[in-house]
Amino acid sequence: MEKSMKIMMTLLALLLTVGMNAQKIDQRLTRLVEKSAQRRAQGAEPLDPKAVNKTIAVSFNADGTIASFSAIAMLKEGAECPTARLEQMGVKVRYQIGRMVALYIPADRLQALEEVEEISYVKADEMMRPMNNLARKETKAEQIVEATKAAAAGLPQAYTGKVS
Repeated sequence: MEKSMKIMMTLLALLLTVGMNAQKIDQRLTRLVEKSAQRRAQGAEPLDPKAVNKTIAVSFNADGTIASFSAIAMLKEGAECPTARLEQMGVKVRYQIGRMVALYIPADRLQALEEVEEISYVKADEMMRPMNNLARKETKAEQIVEATKAAAAGLPQAYTGKVS
């Protein structure tokens, strides 16, 4: 019984430590800044902007170093966006929808967001990919095509999109 109690207390202490040290900044952004700095310090080739921007919205300087990130910050419940303070830090507030705030964050100011109490976490602004395989269904274009094919649309001629 005493051994199991020690294990439980150790696990509880570990969970509390992890919770207290949990970072609010998306680790992908932190790792990207670190990786870019390491490559520069080692004289290695800079990160490939095209490869990075396939997943995360990042702006690069001419020398290949990271200039800024596009990110989404989630405000704590009931908190107001500290726009003036963020802008003093060099962080640009793009827009806000409810508790979500879209930001442009200079790479050298990323870790400073850990100190902004109103923010619960900052997530990388991920690049979105259009899903054109669903576009015809979502826009109801498929219905027009099918109706035209079946001559059930009551149109004077087939709707093809071509100018006659």
